[in-house]
Amino acid sequence: MFASTPFRFSIQAFSKIVPALVPVLIFSMLLFTFGCAGSSYSRLNFLVPVVNISQGVIATDGVTIQAADGSFSLESRQSFHTPFQVDGYNLWVTTQEQRNRPADLTGRALNALEIGAVRVIVTTPYLDKPLFGVLLLSKVPAKATGPGARSYYIQVLESYVREATGGKTSVVYEPVQIEGGGDWFNWALWMSDVDFPPLPGGKDMLPSAERERLAFLNFDQIMTQRMQTRAEMGSGDDTDFGSVLLYILLLGGLVYLLAVAAEQEE
Repeated sequence: MFASTPFRFSIQAFSKIVPALVPVLIFSMLLFTFGCAGSSYSRLNFLVPVVNISQGVIATDGVTIQAADGSFSLESRQSFHTPFQVDGYNLWVTTQEQRNRPADLTGRALNALEIGAVRVIVTTPYLDKPLFGVLLLSKVPAKATGPGARSYYIQVLESYVREATGGKTSVVYEPVQIEGGGDWFNWALWMSDVDFPPLPGGKDMLPSAERERLAFLNFDQIMTQRMQTRAEMGSGDDTDFGSVLLYILLLGGLVYLLAVAAEQEE
């Protein structure tokens, strides 16, 4: 009789602790669930909210920007309704296959075409022949500030036009500040006196919206691969804290059930 007292006392003490452990068990299960969910991918969880820009103007006298397929023509000093627009902010980082959006847009004309930019012909008063161009009209982050968050103000200065000769490429764009830090551009124009190479797979024949759609599929692929890589890296020694708590509490519950069963047998 005396020998069984410590055993009964330990069970009674443990049974008093169990109710207090229930919230911890629930919390651990939630952590475990979120940890598992964190390794999956949903596009909406990774997109920065963006807004449309509905209008713009070419501020440089004597400049005309015409779509190579003739679908639109933007004239100097005439306000225009945006002829096309893509979510360049969310797509730009993935087309570069890097985490940070590049500050230097030089040499990025084909990347812009991949996500929906349009080939254009740029006529200026500075040269006796037009230039080949790639125009990107981008949506901007919802937290963008300043005039560039509301309209496109396109300037094509003479120095940039003359830099686009002799087979070289120049790029002009309008920077946009983002509330809380960071910057972006709302439009960009690449120019050269030599036509830009075609996109692989005949993508040049696709409209802007379709190229943007394909770019988003590429976005999904890249982000899914990144999530899988993170999950594989985290599956080693870095065990999730919620999982550890869950396993400990489940083990403790099993020990408790065994102890109760042993007491009932006595």
